[in-house]
This record gives sequence, C-alpha cells and structure tokens, in this order.
Amino acid sequence: MPATSPLKLVLTTTSLRNVTIATSSDDYYYEIVTTDWDPLCTKIRRLDSENGHMSLVAELKKEEARSDYTGVRFISPGETGRDETVFTPLEQFLVAEADATGGKM
Repeated sequence: MPATSPLKLVLTTTSLRNVTIATSSDDYYYEIVTTDWDPLCTKIRRLDSENGHMSLVAELKKEEARSDYTGVRFISPGETGRDETVFTPLEQFLVAEADATGGKM
C-alpha cells in the first residue's frame, strides 16, 4: 500500500535482541531479531497483515560476536535467505556523507 502521508512508526523493544517497528494499525509491521542460537545474524521480517504470515525480508551479518555488522542481503519473495543471495558489504550499501553528523558506521 503506497503511503500518501507520513507514517508514524513506533519502536518497541521486547528484549535486548528484539525490536518491533510498526504503525498503530500494524499495516506496516517489522520484527528485527538476533537469536541466541545464531548471534552473528540479525533477521528482519515483515508481517503480511492480510494473512498474518511473517516473511523474511533482510539479514545483517557479523564476522564475530563483538564486531560491527559487515554485510546485508535482501530476500526476494519466495526465497528463504539461505545461500540464495550474497551479502553486500555494508560500506557499499551505507555510504556516509563527509559532512554528515552521526555515529560510527
């Protein structure tokens, strides 16, 4: 559904490793999770509000537990995310502007 006006998204932290980003009506609902059993991969899932199904839309990966994220891959509908797409290095995906204010990337 195309947005015709700005969306108000609410960030909810359900634990140190889980975040939900959604509108109040859940028309836009994303779950961002890093599990205990796979701490080097953070998965982003989107809720299909029509059928209640959560679909994997992206993954972020780390090389080691206390490192920064090193790559991202987006999952097309129908893909599972396992070895079907390669990770794009974050420095290619996120490019900081030289004069921008912000944190470490």
